[in-house]
Amino acid sequence: MVADLGNEASWENAADGCQYVIHTASPTPFTNAKTEDDFVIPAVNGVLLCNACC
Repeated sequence: MVADLGNEASWENAADGCQYVIHTASPTPFTNAKTEDDFVIPAVNGVLLCNACC
């Protein structure tokens, strides 16, 4: 199952019935990202969403 890192509902569906989650993804924005925060903030938010659904 695949989850959208920025969508809480997608995490809940992906983790439903799972005993473990191995989160190895990190977003790579296809934008004009120029600062570290352009990459770090979405990655941290994805981890927080993952943790919240487990």
